[in-house]
Amino acid sequence: MYNIGMLEIQKLKLTPKRLETVKKLGLNTTEDIISYYPVRYENYEITPFADFSANERVVFVGEIITVPSVYRYGRNNSITRFKVLIEEEYVITLTIFNRPYARMLKTYEKIVVVGKYEGHNKVTVINYYAKNPEDVLGIVPVYALKEGITQNDIRKIIAFTLNKTDNELIDDIPEAFTRDIPSPIKDGIKGFRKLTEKYELKCMEKSFYPKLITISETLPKAVKDIMFEDETNSEYKALMKGAD
Repeated sequence: MYNIGMLEIQKLKLTPKRLETVKKLGLNTTEDIISYYPVRYENYEITPFADFSANERVVFVGEIITVPSVYRYGRNNSITRFKVLIEEEYVITLTIFNRPYARMLKTYEKIVVVGKYEGHNKVTVINYYAKNPEDVLGIVPVYALKEGITQNDIRKIIAFTLNKTDNELIDDIPEAFTRDIPSPIKDGIKGFRKLTEKYELKCMEKSFYPKLITISETLPKAVKDIMFEDETNSEYKALMKGAD
């Protein structure tokens, strides 16, 4: 956890839109913003088309091949539809609810799509990103939202606040819960890196952070022995000393 004091949000010089967002969320200080923790984490990994299953979440990169069309109904409701090509072979029809600005997407533009597969090559979009896939895929935080606020809004505000308060951040996480620096010991254990990634994902999915007390019994003893810097872990200490 980081201690950054109770700085007033006004000192951040947020844009009017961002200021409105933090007020809606009840955030009054920079510490409130940094401490606005995710409710869960999601792992965005590409779903091969062969693995698409009806009513399941899918993640893929698609190239837009038709001009988005917007259909409006009711006072503030809309549906945007267009087609994308995935894996250079399969045509998928996307449906996006209540985001008419999606009509600004251009043909031949590539987007990352997270959605629900409805079957018959149709996907209802949960989120889409007109970004480099490398900037989207992986483990991402999911925050509690209020009307008119998006996940991207919150992520940008938190990143902006961290950047503005960088010189004031004080890391007060106990040493016992601090990850060790990369070492030859880690690299010498087959599959260690992959196992640590899986463990961290489990921690995030089950909201283990910041406790980090119990390591899953399904992971090899090597992870237990050297993953955490713990005064009670004599074997870890010996290994790190040998690596130095």
